[in-house]
Amino acid sequence: MMRSFFSQSRAFIRVDMRKTPVNFLRRYTNLPSLFDILQNQRITLLDPSTWDDKNDSFFMEKYKDKKGLKTLLGLCFTEKGETYHHWKVFSSGSSGVCVVFKKDELLQYVKNISGTKCNQVSYKRIKQIKDSPPTISEMPFIKRLPYQDEKEFRIIYEHKITIKNHKQISIKLDSIEKITLSPWTPEQLIQPVRQAIKNIADIPVLKTTLLSNEQWKNIGNQIKSV
Repeated sequence: MMRSFFSQSRAFIRVDMRKTPVNFLRRYTNLPSLFDILQNQRITLLDPSTWDDKNDSFFMEKYKDKKGLKTLLGLCFTEKGETYHHWKVFSSGSSGVCVVFKKDELLQYVKNISGTKCNQVSYKRIKQIKDSPPTISEMPFIKRLPYQDEKEFRIIYEHKITIKNHKQISIKLDSIEKITLSPWTPEQLIQPVRQAIKNIADIPVLKTTLLSNEQWKNIGNQIKSV
């Protein structure tokens, strides 16, 4: 009976969390990109052909062709809380950072730019899109189901006449909630990086404790031996 109760409770919590809206967008990137964002107060959309997921970039290219576009650019965020996967895949190494944007504030700047679109990414099985093919307008926001843990949110920019390899969108720094440094950032570099950021903007700068958390360790210490 007790086991059943806990199983049901956990199921209820999972469903409830999915329905809870978030007001943040995490952008995993590196220090050079971070300083471009801060110093120039902008985000930069780039060519999707460089993306690792070639299924994804193929759909973007097909969307570009079907719409008769000269330019299609994109920038990816996540609506998921911090994960080891995101750090390792998108911001691995000592220069990795996570910029946590306030979603509503950031999108206000994006939506003012002609040619921009933004949406959550929808994750589908191959059978699903075979049985119910997406519309052309859905193509930039679809990925295969194995990527669903990324919980991606995407901004795209399109233009039918002009060819561009990047698109810069001006933002205000008050749309940034905080900056988190990589778990692989050496301790001796944390303060210099924090100071360099502080010289530009008054934004909280933390180092993630994902790989070494003292509270977690303390709980381990407090568990009684048999």
